[in-house]
Amino acid sequence: MDNEDKLDLSCMGPIFKQARLDAKLTQEELGDRINKTARYLQAVENEGRSVSLNTFLRIVRALHISADLIAYHDQAPNCEETDELLRVIMLLGERDRQILLATATEMLNRQKDE
Repeated sequence: MDNEDKLDLSCMGPIFKQARLDAKLTQEELGDRINKTARYLQAVENEGRSVSLNTFLRIVRALHISADLIAYHDQAPNCEETDELLRVIMLLGERDRQILLATATEMLNRQKDE
C-alpha cells in the first residue's frame, strides 16, 4: 500500500476533542462511556495516538458524530452549524429522521422549481 492509499487520521484527535467539548463531557466522562481512561483520551486528542477500529466506533457513537467527519475531514467545510445539525440528526429516532428527510427533500425540490 503506497501513501496515496492511506487514510490520513491526523485530524482525528482535534475533532474528537471538539465534539467532546461540544457535548459538554470531560475526558473522564467520555472514558467511562467507552471503557478507556482519561489519560488515554488525552493522548488521542492531544498527542496523535491512534485508536483501534473498535475504539473509534465507540467514540463516534458516544459523541453522536458521523465517522465522515474523520474520513472526509479534508472535503467537508469546517462549519459548526453543519456539525451540530449532524449531531442532532444522529440523536433523532427513525420516524423523526424520515420526516426530516422528506421535509428536506421537498425543500430542495422547491428550490429547483424557483
